[in-house]
Amino acid sequence: MPMRTAADAVIRLEEIDDRAHSVDVERRAFEHSPSGDPANDIGAIVERVRDEDGSFALVAQEHGHILGHVQFSRGWVGETPVVTLGPVGVVPERQNRGIGSTLIRTGLDEARRRGEIAAIVLGDPRYYKRFGFETGSTLGLANPATGVTPSGFEILEEHFMVAPLAPGGADQLAGEVRWHPALG
Repeated sequence: MPMRTAADAVIRLEEIDDRAHSVDVERRAFEHSPSGDPANDIGAIVERVRDEDGSFALVAQEHGHILGHVQFSRGWVGETPVVTLGPVGVVPERQNRGIGSTLIRTGLDEARRRGEIAAIVLGDPRYYKRFGFETGSTLGLANPATGVTPSGFEILEEHFMVAPLAPGGADQLAGEVRWHPALG
């Protein structure tokens, strides 16, 4: 995987020795999440999916310190395997400097390299459209998470998005959307 840089951080595949630091980054990044999700749940999600088939992660490292992390895991649309993006986090003191965006772009490139046909994400369309995501409903796919979470955060239909990663990838997607059970 070619390495990229963002704000002096090197983006690379996560290694075994990075794992505790990656979970710490995600917990710190989501400590004050507007979704109201407890930061500890984010770390638990990463720990549950990281060794599953189809999962991989990238980190942003600077001077030996992990500043950012993005997790990808297996999901499905109907019987077609896809990759799910998330969570992605950057330590609070380094946010808004392009590290998260570079992690996502590099991760989507890695998913393409691995032969994935599409990526799915649950998030804000204003943010994720810049990476090639489009609302799932434009492809005839429904958001399985639409509604109000137990913490009171409302998930809208347009929060479910798909990024085709291979030519004709979107054409292969039909059926019920499912992500790894750890993602809820």
